[in-house]
Amino acid sequence: MAGFFSFDLPFEEAIAWAAGRVSVLPENYYRELPAAARGKAFTISGLTSIDQISTVIKSLKTASEDGSTFAEWQEWALTRPELAALPNGRLETIFRMGVQTHYGIGRTQQQRLNKKARPYFLWDAVNDSRVRDDHLAMDGYIAPIDDPIWNIWSPPAGFNCRCTRIALNERQAKARGYPMEKPDAMPDPGFDYEAADWQGEILGDIEARKLANAPPEFADRLTREKPGLIHQPQKTTEDAAAWALDANLADDIDFGALDVSVANEMNLALLETLRDFPVLRSAQRFMGSYQVLMRMLGVEVKDTKAYAITANHQTIGLNEDWGKPAALPKLRAELMKDTASGYHPPGVDSVKAIMDHKFGHQLDNLLSLSSDPDVIELHREHLARGTIGNELSRYAEYSISEFIAEAWAEYRNSPAPRAVARRIGEIIVGRYAIYQ
Repeated sequence: MAGFFSFDLPFEEAIAWAAGRVSVLPENYYRELPAAARGKAFTISGLTSIDQISTVIKSLKTASEDGSTFAEWQEWALTRPELAALPNGRLETIFRMGVQTHYGIGRTQQQRLNKKARPYFLWDAVNDSRVRDDHLAMDGYIAPIDDPIWNIWSPPAGFNCRCTRIALNERQAKARGYPMEKPDAMPDPGFDYEAADWQGEILGDIEARKLANAPPEFADRLTREKPGLIHQPQKTTEDAAAWALDANLADDIDFGALDVSVANEMNLALLETLRDFPVLRSAQRFMGSYQVLMRMLGVEVKDTKAYAITANHQTIGLNEDWGKPAALPKLRAELMKDTASGYHPPGVDSVKAIMDHKFGHQLDNLLSLSSDPDVIELHREHLARGTIGNELSRYAEYSISEFIAEAWAEYRNSPAPRAVARRIGEIIVGRYAIYQ
């Protein structure tokens, strides 16, 4: 199923998995259940009745449905005598191991449905002082979705684990070094199982409900394109625009005088972004030529040296002066020059990378990344050390928003993203998972 078509439908995989959990007393959970069966069970040490545990399960299911934050759930928890006595750290662990696990399992189920388009998993750890050694050893490891290793390594791989699994297509997997040697690492004790396997029997029902609830124009395409929309390069810009509009990539698309190879690359970049970040579909009001966009807006078309222009984080227009057929050799040469000189990061030397830079701005706007404490701290640290130019790019020195966009472009395009790009990429993936 093409993941981005369900951007406005409930995350039923997560909710259904939450609803299917069974209350178990702590002594039975830890002494009698095998590890894999614990994925479908739920318990809380210190609670002594099934009714108490069931009440917590229901609250976490509601939190999954409503997208509640920990602070919002905590207000409810403090009204329950059996939970109010627990330390704040315990409450946070209960919440994260509940709601975020639901999202993780739901995401795994969606990724499996899209296996044809993205047949590989990448293990992505948060590289900071809190990451566990074995989790860090797995960081960056890639294997097919059906590889037995994922029967053991499934997030969360321990209490308060922040790791994620990212689905990759074949090109992305090979660019990041696949195939590779399997790390000598194990999850935390009691977490060596794939919890998503315990809800596989309901996937068909969920998919049927999504089709029934989808708008008519989506439902037909969901059925026709299942399990994933594949990019189809076109021979003319008109056909490229028609294909993208039929795929519902944007509200309006007009490539103007751009070369068809540029149009195809823009389509591919947007398709891959919407697969991973379907909420961004609502931001795609227009994609195509900058000159066409300016004329549509009734704005005077002015000469600009910029590769691409955005307006209100809802449009992306690539400059025909760079993207028309006669200008392509100059564009390719200039992009390579920019990366070689450090003006832009390594790997950011394509039309797709230009697009990913713009998507970085859209994600910044969606997730308020420029005001995110972790992003601000990382930016200030490198700003104070004067290392932004060397460890990311000179263009990233202009502002925190360009710092984010440049890092995201490197994270999405470089075969070996450097530390700053990797950290920004991890933050964006993590914040988006919570946002959903």
